[in-house]
Order: sequence, then structure tokens, then C-alpha cells
Amino acid sequence: DVWTYDGFNWTQKCTSCPEAAGLRFPTAAYNPSTQKVMLYGSGFPNATDDTWEWDGSSASYTKTCGSTTACTGPKWSQTSAVYNTVLDRVLLFGGREAYNSQYNDELFAWDSTGSAFEKVVGGVNCFAAQPGNNIGSVACYDTSTDKVVLNGGWDGGFGTYNPTQYIWD
Repeated sequence: DVWTYDGFNWTQKCTSCPEAAGLRFPTAAYNPSTQKVMLYGSGFPNATDDTWEWDGSSASYTKTCGSTTACTGPKWSQTSAVYNTVLDRVLLFGGREAYNSQYNDELFAWDSTGSAFEKVVGGVNCFAAQPGNNIGSVACYDTSTDKVVLNGGWDGGFGTYNPTQYIWD
């Protein structure tokens, strides 16, 4: 099911959206440039690079990357996603390729106009302090500073929660 919230009420938009059904451990971020929500990844037991865009005006998903498309990207689950206004891209950080696999610390940008993933040069080295291998962190964009804020997550495959906050510019 897909629901939207207008600040006062919840409205059901789709009761059975078969296009993106069955995703486990996906992540999502709203892209104001396209006015669509990017839904990425799935995993268990193995991650995919399936990428969908939700168009609220037509109440439908369009597959933009992954199996059955020409686009390929990192195959992660339990990653973090956030829209960066300076880059005009959705950023993906961390995640893992399969259940019980090592976590990663890579950073990719989603170019919705070209339906492509680009590895960010410098990646995590652009954080003031490096977050390291991570899954399950939460990312948001601070418009007052034009920086990505990454909170928490689980460290390096050892199951240790990291409550640290990281800033990426």
C-alpha cells in the first residue's frame, strides 16, 4: 500500500502496487527536481539494484534501474538515501550486498535524468569524520548549511550500534 500525508490527513493512493511489491529493506528519498520519490534496493537474502520512482500525480511506480533495464547500480539493502540540493542528486550511503555480508562505506549519487548511478569521488572521505562501514543509518539534508547529516547505524558487520552523527559537505 502507498499512503500520502498532507499535514492533516492520510490518504491511500494505491492498495496494490504490484510494480514495487515485495521489496525488503528498501530506502526512499523525495527528489523535488522531479517531484518523485526514489525507492531503491531490496535485500534478503541477496540485495538488488532495483530502483523505482513513485509519481504521486499518477499514483504509479516506474522502474528506472535494475533487472530488466539497461541501468545497473550498487546492489545494496539497508542503505541510507537523501536528496542533496547542491548536487541535485539522491545520495546513497552504506548498506550490504547480502544477508550476513560485510557492510560497506561507499557513496553513490542517483542521476534521475540519465537513470544512472555515479560513484561519488572521495566518497566517505568527504565526511568531516568517517562513518565507516554502515547499515541502517538515517540521513537528512540540512538546508541551512547545505550539508548532509548522517545519524547512527550499525557498524562494520559486528552488530554494534553507532549513535554518532556525521556531516558530509
